[in-house]
Amino acid sequence: MLSTHQPGILWRVTTAARVFVLALALGRVLSAGEARGVLLPFVAVVLVATVTCVLEREVPDRLLVWLPLVEGVLVSALLSSNQEAGEYVLVYLAVPAVVGGLRHGWLAVLNTTLAGAVTLLSVTINIGSSSAHVAEAGLFWLGIGLGTGLLAAWQTRALRELIDARAPLVEAHRLLVQLQALAHENEVGFDSSGASEQLGSALLDRVEATRAAVFARHRDGSLVLLWSRGAIEGLEDAAASVTDEVVATPETLCVPVMSEDRVIAVAVLGDLLSWHGEPEMTATRVAASHALRLDTALIFDDVRGLAASEERHRIAREMHDGVAQELVALGYAVDEISSVTEEAQTRELSMLLRAEVTRVVSELRFSIFDLRHDLAGHSLSASLTDYANTVGMQAGLRVHLTLDEAGPPLPSRVQTEILRIAQEAIGNVRRHSRAANLWVLWTTDGDGQCLRIEDDGVGNAAPRAQHYGLHTMRERAEHIGATLTVEDRHGGGTVVEMSSRSPEPHHRKEKIVAYHHRHARR
Repeated sequence: MLSTHQPGILWRVTTAARVFVLALALGRVLSAGEARGVLLPFVAVVLVATVTCVLEREVPDRLLVWLPLVEGVLVSALLSSNQEAGEYVLVYLAVPAVVGGLRHGWLAVLNTTLAGAVTLLSVTINIGSSSAHVAEAGLFWLGIGLGTGLLAAWQTRALRELIDARAPLVEAHRLLVQLQALAHENEVGFDSSGASEQLGSALLDRVEATRAAVFARHRDGSLVLLWSRGAIEGLEDAAASVTDEVVATPETLCVPVMSEDRVIAVAVLGDLLSWHGEPEMTATRVAASHALRLDTALIFDDVRGLAASEERHRIAREMHDGVAQELVALGYAVDEISSVTEEAQTRELSMLLRAEVTRVVSELRFSIFDLRHDLAGHSLSASLTDYANTVGMQAGLRVHLTLDEAGPPLPSRVQTEILRIAQEAIGNVRRHSRAANLWVLWTTDGDGQCLRIEDDGVGNAAPRAQHYGLHTMRERAEHIGATLTVEDRHGGGTVVEMSSRSPEPHHRKEKIVAYHHRHARR
């Protein structure tokens, strides 16, 4: 309905229509010198119009559809019961149908007109034949209202459809503007890791326990670890059984985090030191106080991830369709110069230029591949394997992969940041190291992570002016609470390592996958 999305505009339009008709009726009454005879019905109609305007401003949208009909019935009953009203005030009988057409469409026009006509005829029949002229004039104005209301409904139908189609975008825009304002004012953080850490820390402050974890619950019921302190063994299994009520066992206390009657996350406390002081109620209150911020952060993470992915793909398309094609055309032009010239120096320079164009095109293709490569529903191990394998084959590197991905899955934002760090590190190996071997190690137990990229190249990976690769990797690592180190490798080469409470591989069985490609040409 149009009123759902533009209540202020419609209220002003319908109120202006009522005021105009009432002013017209008052002017006709005063000009005819019959104000005394129709004063009471006129005041009654003004009162009905005023109350209707107030209700249109205050009543919920779902009930507004009945207001024109009720207004039409009341006005018909008032004017048909007073013969002195004459044709001067009866003009208002057209208003309810017009309002129904503007607000609710042709069905409201028909219902309002029919109800007004039935009321008008019923009252005049009860009064007698002396009021026949009132019924005739009233039916005339009801007919005018019917025609005008149907015309208004037809004219506003396209506008209603347009507004209905835009309504989700309008609401999304309004919410994004509010989020932008809050973000600039630093009143709220949009980081699910920070929000979940605050929730978990608040729970541990209020409830005595040795370990805790916060899991986000997706709409399909799957759980993703957001934050933990201490060992998480058994906590995820406990969280999986939680619905919308607190679940307490001798080992754990599971608290659902609710937002609009939906479980968005589950906080689990393990190894409680004391059950005194009603820990269930305390944990429930803490979870409720943090629910809105966590839900906002999770939604923002999802929107930010979709926007970032779309932007990366857009840049990749523009690079492929723009700069890449122009460089290829430049390469053809260089080939043409080399084929038509007979000077040895010109041919040599053209060959050097052709080699440089080929190198730039190759780098550009790698950049496009980096932009398009993401998790895409795969695990981080699978994405790392695919990326390292592809780069190794194209760069002539022998690739050695060691993958040990255990425990609950990491949040998608964390996985994406780790993948981008790995891409930058592997890209540096390909571009600068002149290595023959590339080692990629990735281990996680859901609590800690370790990513290590090694090569046996020339080493000397210190930051260089106007190159921000290492700085960007450190920023990404800090964003997920990890540290990044860059060191020389024993025996030559470079080691880039990102770690966060590193897992202990000797407690778990490692999954090792090795790919061997041809040696790089030195």
